[in-house]
Amino acid sequence: MTILSSPFALHKQNFPAVVGHRGFKGRFPENTLTAFDAGVTVGRADIIELDVQLASDDTVVVSHDPNTGRCFGLPGLDIQKTPYKGVLDILVSTGKLTSSYSSNAQALKQESARSSGKESNKDNGNTTTTTNAKKPSDAELEAFGMPTFYAAARRFVADERYKHAKLMVDVKISNTPGIVRRIVSVLEQVLTDVIADGTDTVNFQDDAKTFWQTHAVLGIWRLDVLEEALAGENHGIPLCFIGVSRKLARTFMDRAAPRPARESTKEQESSVATFPTDETAPLLLLQSDSNNSNAQGSHQINPLKAISLHVSALVSSAGAKLLRDAQARGVRVYVWTVNREADMKWAIAADLAGVITDFPDRFANVRDQVYENGGAGVVALKEPWEYVSWTEWNITNVLRYYIIQALFSVIIYVKTGII
Repeated sequence: MTILSSPFALHKQNFPAVVGHRGFKGRFPENTLTAFDAGVTVGRADIIELDVQLASDDTVVVSHDPNTGRCFGLPGLDIQKTPYKGVLDILVSTGKLTSSYSSNAQALKQESARSSGKESNKDNGNTTTTTNAKKPSDAELEAFGMPTFYAAARRFVADERYKHAKLMVDVKISNTPGIVRRIVSVLEQVLTDVIADGTDTVNFQDDAKTFWQTHAVLGIWRLDVLEEALAGENHGIPLCFIGVSRKLARTFMDRAAPRPARESTKEQESSVATFPTDETAPLLLLQSDSNNSNAQGSHQINPLKAISLHVSALVSSAGAKLLRDAQARGVRVYVWTVNREADMKWAIAADLAGVITDFPDRFANVRDQVYENGGAGVVALKEPWEYVSWTEWNITNVLRYYIIQALFSVIIYVKTGII
């Protein structure tokens, strides 16, 4: 049996990418460098998905939540009102490590529990908590601290383990316009520094200016942040809608419809690269835009390369229609967060671009099994809906979708004033 070493090398039907949700959230403290490292090694992830927030000192940090309470314990600091340097950079995740991936990581996790004063000790049936907290070591902070976006992104350029990995940046709802410019600035700084350092394990072979255009995607929830990106602040890095609402996904696709490429000066061309049009461009991000050229030959660009929706938005008749419409428009479709084997097989049968999962190793194994059973093709696959019960397809997921959509609509309205 021959399986492509990376699904990004060539578009292959029914070969969705394995996307590690917050690295390897199912077994490692989420959004930590340890989770990212495990995701691309034992998790066999093709893509690492991570979340970004902006600290008060303008440091772009990796965090799903806008505050530190859930992942780092009390007090729950508002990240946007807290500086990274001196405050957020000394926090250690309280998340559980449920894998023996690294004995060193296990030891560090135990040490971090002692350092933070959160280690429980049982004595005669009574549980006490250590209170003699001390500052975490550099090794603990490196493994389980809140990383800067710079530190995470640098791995994709300079770490051999990430040679075939791509980066999906979830620009959380709490971020406002201006965040895209800051994210892109960090990505460009990473390239500049790695080249200046002369790092031996640089993972790009061609022009460094196009590296992030083929190795990253910016996932956006808000229309106002999308408009910032469409104004050129994305510097050619592809965009992806992230959300629950099917209606909003269609709005994003309409807003990001192909438009004439802007005239650029020589100075701009030196810093802003153009889209590759190679038909074998990475599955995640790019596909040929040659069919978007008008009669006069002026090239047009569709920066929205993908949509990423909650599983409840897609596993239904209405979801199947959106999926067909998006694929007909050349927009890749991702699904989150999929941890059940039946849903994974549904995603493969539906020819999705990728599956975002807390357990990337699990989906990698399911994908392998499908190819082993189906041989060179995937003849063993059923129709997508055959992996879902009638009740789930017609009732359960429909109800789940409207409940989750309502909750996210409230969150978006509170954050943006848009409903």
